[in-house]
This record gives sequence, structure tokens and C-alpha cells, in this order.
Amino acid sequence: MNLIKPGSTIGIIGGGQLGKMLILAAASLGYNTIVYCDQKDSPAFSVANSFILAEYDDLSALKEFADQCDVITFEFENIPHDSLAFLEENSLVRPSKNSLFISQNRNREKEFMQKLSLPTTLFKKIIDKQDLLQGIETLGFPCILKTAELGYDGKGQISISEEKDVNEALERLSGQEYILEKKIDFEKEISIIAARDDQDNFKAFSPFENTHKQGILQKTKSPADISQALQNQAVQMTKTIMQELKHIGVLTVEFFVKEGKLLINEIAPRVHNSGHLTIDACFVSQFEQHIRAICSLNLIDPVLHTKAEMHNLIGEDVHDLTNLIMSPTIKVHLYGKKIVKQGRKMGHVTKLLFP
Repeated sequence: MNLIKPGSTIGIIGGGQLGKMLILAAASLGYNTIVYCDQKDSPAFSVANSFILAEYDDLSALKEFADQCDVITFEFENIPHDSLAFLEENSLVRPSKNSLFISQNRNREKEFMQKLSLPTTLFKKIIDKQDLLQGIETLGFPCILKTAELGYDGKGQISISEEKDVNEALERLSGQEYILEKKIDFEKEISIIAARDDQDNFKAFSPFENTHKQGILQKTKSPADISQALQNQAVQMTKTIMQELKHIGVLTVEFFVKEGKLLINEIAPRVHNSGHLTIDACFVSQFEQHIRAICSLNLIDPVLHTKAEMHNLIGEDVHDLTNLIMSPTIKVHLYGKKIVKQGRKMGHVTKLLFP
């Protein structure tokens, strides 16, 4: 066990709202924080003890950052693998670069699941036009073309439902790697968020049921409306993934539910938007649990003490808060982003569903 005691400094790569909420959880446990981010006016800067504004491949700035940290973690995946490897040579990084490496590439992630004999959607790796045409022939309509790396909240994706969509998809190919996935007519989407520490202790939150619109998470409720047997299966799959990765910290697995069976959609090696309601509805939030895991503190049993529903405040939603703020059963969380944009997550609200 490598105990990182309160009073130590936690480094966080990325300055978005997830980083901000991690910092608030760390501060409540007595930790100092430093944020490394390449975007000025990042939400996390307002609550961190200090920050470094620099590019993610700036080795000099990364060394300065590492020298100030007792442990380093990250709040998003779009970090150069070589940069995280460099940080591992100069500090303690949790989770490790291996978790990031697998999750950064959708083909690599699917192949990892296949190696573990875990169920996923059907897919094909796409490099060129011939791959795409063969992939469409193999998978059939409808399917969806995604960039293998980068892209989130529906970005970098093309739906291919009929022949007329094929030409648009072919024109979109630009020499990078893609993944073609069979589109699933699923009944619901759920996520499992769990934490693992360096002693292989494991704790999973109650399952979350998620609703997306145009590729962006709109609403999450917990507990999810699934059977106990299905919940147990989802939790066990998540545990298998975390143990294989030797993942330390919080990790999220998104699933499709179809005809009473689970298909893994994707993983996120970090805290997750679907877990925001844990701040108000659980005995420990996903953010505190992550801090506990990376610092080798004891993990808390993440009991859901109140059924809850989380709604993202997207774009102009943030301007209509008067009634929400007045309600004692609605908890408002604003991220402090200065510019409102269409499709941008500006905050969230959690509705506590008392009997």
C-alpha cells in the first residue's frame, strides 16, 4: 500500500468540470491540488491551489508539474500517451498509462473486451475505403462510423442507415483510423461506476440508467430499472475489466441492454457524467471515492441513500434556473464556464426523489 496522506498534493491533468469536482472532493479530505491544462479560464482553475497552463506535450512544464505532485490523476482521455508515460517516470500516476492506452482507441478497447470474452457490439476496424465497404457488407445496415480516437458527445460520428449514406461516409474518410459498429436497437443504456484500490478492494455504485439526445447525455437516474441478476453481471464485468487493467481509481463501463442481455458500449477510465448524482444521493460521491482510491485511503460503501435523477444543463438551459434553485429537493451545480455554447455542458441538477 502506498498511502498518500492528507496534506499531500494531488495533480490533476485536465481543467474541466470533472477536474473541478475532483478538487472539491480532495479539498474536503485535506489535500492540496494542482491542475495541468492547456485551456485558459478552465473551470478547475478557480478552485485549485495552483495550476500550470501549458500544452500536454511540453516536457519542461510536465516535469515542473510532476515535481510538485505526490500522485497524479486525469479527468479526461485526450492526453498524449507519451506525456503520461513521461509523468510515470517522474511521479506516481493513478490510474496508469495502460488504462488510458486501452480506452483512447475504440478498436483497441473492443479487442481488449474480446480478449476477456466480454460481449460487445459487432465492429470492424476501418483504415481505408475498401475496409469501409467490406465492413458495411459484413455488418449490414444500420451501422455507425466513428473516429477510433478522440470524439465525444456524438462528435466524429456518421450514421449509415441506407445506401445513400455510404458516399457521405466514404467522403469523410481522411486517412485516420475509424471503427464501424453495428447499430443496436437497444432497450436502455446503463452505466456501472466503480472504484478499485491498490489492494484490489472494489466498490461499485448502484447502476445508472442513461438517456442521450443527439449523442449528449441528457438525463441519468439511479437505480436503473434492471433486474438484480443483470446488475450483478454488469458489476462483475466491470470488476473483471478493472482487475485486468490493474486500474486504480474510478472507472466507468457503459452498457446497452437488449433482450435481457448486456453489450459493452465503451469504458471511461475516470469519473463520469452519469455519476454526478452521487454527490447528493450517495454516502460517498464518485469524486471522493476516486480520491480515496488513488491515495490508498479506505473505500466507502457507495450506498444510494435516496433515489435520484440528474439532468445536464446544456447551452441555454443554464439561464433558466430560478424555479430550480427555489426547490429544496433539487440540487444545482454550475461549472463556472464563461461562454455559453450550443451543446456545451454548463452544469447539472440533481432531483432527489423522496417517497
